Amino acid sequence: MTHLTRLWRRGTSALFPVATAAVAAGIFVADILTPPEVVVAGLYVVVVLMATRFCRPQGVVLVAAGCIGLAVVAYFLSAETAINTAIRIAAIGATAFLAAERQHATEALRESEEQWREVFEHNPVMYFMVSPTGTVMLVNAFALDRVRSRANLRSRSRSRSWWLCGLRKGRTR
Repeated sequence: MTHLTRLWRRGTSALFPVATAAVAAGIFVADILTPPEVVVAGLYVVVVLMATRFCRPQGVVLVAAGCIGLAVVAYFLSAETAINTAIRIAAIGATAFLAAERQHATEALRESEEQWREVFEHNPVMYFMVSPTGTVMLVNAFALDRVRSRANLRSRSRSRSWWLCGLRKGRTR
């Protein structure tokens, strides 16, 4: 069971993998029934791209391997030429490679953003992100605490000095 959790992404609908398998089965049947001039096996690329929505990179490679297997079986069951099948297999493989690379890059970007966010939030230095128009977009927790404590100190010191000034002048409030 743990092996499957490494291949599947969390939070995806169970219907999407079923729909992807149905599309693959439909392409397989159409590939067998259509004449060799009609390129149906090239649509397995769509199945591989659909798999990126619910599979991790290893799962996408396995889905691509399944699609290649279906294309090879369809080659033996139909009057398809070997060169056309080889081109389709190359297209499926290239799509799987690019999809897996994209997923790896997306994951690396997500991890990098998370590391940056941790450094930004937990650094004992005041950080402000300001837009070109001068609007403060983001402030880390340290800066927020410092600004709040200084604002509280100023408001207390102003009220205290006003109160002291009032006492010096003989006023009572």
